[in-house]
Amino acid sequence: YELFGQLFPIHETDQCCIHYINRHYTYRFKIPELAKRCTMSESAYRKQFKLLTGKTPVEYINALKIEKACQLLFNDDMSLQDISDFLGFYSLPYFFKVFKEQTGLTPKQYADQD
Repeated sequence: YELFGQLFPIHETDQCCIHYINRHYTYRFKIPELAKRCTMSESAYRKQFKLLTGKTPVEYINALKIEKACQLLFNDDMSLQDISDFLGFYSLPYFFKVFKEQTGLTPKQYADQD
């Protein structure tokens, strides 16, 4: 990892690839790949991420994706399956589960709000 870090340095302000995650929120992230990208072991990455954001990487990524889902529900005529796929969720039921955990509502209930 040291050699990788020397060849492809990461800016100090993006120690945990947070800007990368924010720009590529539609990807299906794997924590080991993010850790490697940041030239850290997976355990060090998880600790540093939590320290910087107050959330685990999965919590942060899911919160970002649900924020985008809320925008898509109000602004686009995409189906729930299309939104789930676009945001990189592994399945529609998982998207529903995460959405309800984050908002307290199902995606349909959220979209039906005034």
